[in-house]
Amino acid sequence: MPPPKPSPSLPTSSYSALMRLSSLDDSIQDALATRESLAAQINVILLDKPTDETPKAQDEAALAVRYVAAERKHLKQSLKKRSELKASLQARREAIKRGTEAQVHAQEDVNSALDKLKQCRDLLKATTEDIHGQRRRICEELLHIFPIEPTSQSLLFTIIGLPLPNTSFEESDEDVIAAALGHVARLVDMLQYFLSVPLPYPITPYGSRSIIRDQISTLADSQRTFPLYTKGTVRYRFDYAVFLLNKNIECLAESQGLKVIDIRHTLPNLKYLLYVCSAGNSELPARKAGGIRGLLSNRATPLPSRRGSEDAEHVDAARKAMENTSAGNGHGALKKSLATVLPIGMDQSTTLRTRGLRENAVR
Repeated sequence: MPPPKPSPSLPTSSYSALMRLSSLDDSIQDALATRESLAAQINVILLDKPTDETPKAQDEAALAVRYVAAERKHLKQSLKKRSELKASLQARREAIKRGTEAQVHAQEDVNSALDKLKQCRDLLKATTEDIHGQRRRICEELLHIFPIEPTSQSLLFTIIGLPLPNTSFEESDEDVIAAALGHVARLVDMLQYFLSVPLPYPITPYGSRSIIRDQISTLADSQRTFPLYTKGTVRYRFDYAVFLLNKNIECLAESQGLKVIDIRHTLPNLKYLLYVCSAGNSELPARKAGGIRGLLSNRATPLPSRRGSEDAEHVDAARKAMENTSAGNGHGALKKSLATVLPIGMDQSTTLRTRGLRENAVR
């Protein structure tokens, strides 16, 4: 064997330390033996004495009491919850019953409303057709009242025999232009009511002194009125008034689904609008009661007063009597004049009125 290699010496335990360690081990062994001896003695003593089960029973009884109290509390909560659920179920049953009854009533109302809806739709359809027919009749009459006829020149029309150029007004008579525009203003103003289309630019028809007002543009309040005549006015204001009038005609045409190619063609566009509004295949309806036919207010149902009828003759005679009676003759002269034209047997205190005339002509 080879000799050991040289290495440095290491420190080791001293003799006294080893002796202390041995003494400590002996003490531990004595303690363990003493513990085993005491345990054996205790076991012998416990085997000789009877076992006392009272504390254990007391603990089990206390635990049972606690369990019973907890279960009673839980049972009380369950009973309360059950009563709440019963009340909720009863409330739901009542709500379902009320809802069923309401649903039955609603279904009955729906069934009744369906019948009424059908009647209302039929009435709406009939009323719409009646309105359309009356509008056709009115537009047809307006074409007769304000005839718009073409001339030998292209796109030049006349209204009641008065020519109205489309773009240039320099070479035309000022009075003729003013009168023609007055007729157009009156016609357009009436069409807005018959067609139920409010005009964006209100018109005040004063014949050959008609005016139009611009409420939309940014202008001073004192400069919003524009004349439809050229005498005594600035030319650009007249041109702007004609432009506003043409815009009104365009608005009326668009309400009927018409497309205006050139708004400067006043009479052609207006005649086109009247032609379309008066077009239809069905027969024109009769005139509704009112107006001149409602002059005699004491009649329950006004009789028709067509041109040439006896009723119309009495009305015309009454109107002439009222016009021919001078202011100096007074109320008595007017009543005496009416006595000669009213039908025999009619009370001479009959109130004469027309649509829009508020005061009584004869009291």
